[in-house]
Amino acid sequence: MSQSSRISTRLTSRHWLFVVGFITLLSTNANATLLNSDFSAGFSGWFGDYTYYDISEDNNIDILGTTTFPTELYQLNGGGSVTLMTALYPTGDDEAWFVSLFQSFDVDTLLAPGNQLLLSLAVVGAGDILGAQLVSDDLSKTLNLNGGGTFDITDWAGISATITFYVEDFDTFLGDSLTISNLAITQVTRDVPEPSMFALLALAGILALRRKLN
Repeated sequence: MSQSSRISTRLTSRHWLFVVGFITLLSTNANATLLNSDFSAGFSGWFGDYTYYDISEDNNIDILGTTTFPTELYQLNGGGSVTLMTALYPTGDDEAWFVSLFQSFDVDTLLAPGNQLLLSLAVVGAGDILGAQLVSDDLSKTLNLNGGGTFDITDWAGISATITFYVEDFDTFLGDSLTISNLAITQVTRDVPEPSMFALLALAGILALRRKLN
């Protein structure tokens, strides 16, 4: 297969097809909440997809929903950080040009009315096509997480969703990478304001008036 032919097969929507294909499988066994978000337990709770061009067979090979993470493509950095990479794999001339990491889970429910759910992460990458997103299992909601930051996901409370990270090479020059770190979902409790001095004085006045009338 020529270089131009290989490039033409590299569809940027490929990661979306992978996620949709596994939503049915994973949603039946979704985690109750996002697990191992700091990767302190390795890749426990996570799944991976990757595609490599097998030069001897002149064909793309899709590895879907794996729990085995080759170090050429997935690197644990410590400190709550992981890097996805396009690279030569599984042999010295095969090209792993699409790599993704994802997890299906139920977004936390609100513990009290007025609470807020915040999803935070850092995303740093260098490559042709990079992505990070949160997608509801019914595909009705999509949140772009590219660039990282803090996102208000309060309206996602209780929804089954899949969080996905991916990197894709488009020009046959491998070495594209995407690093995810400091991933967390935090529930912020609404502060109940203490009664103001004016309110206390007003309440005291009402009580005094009631005693006088009685």
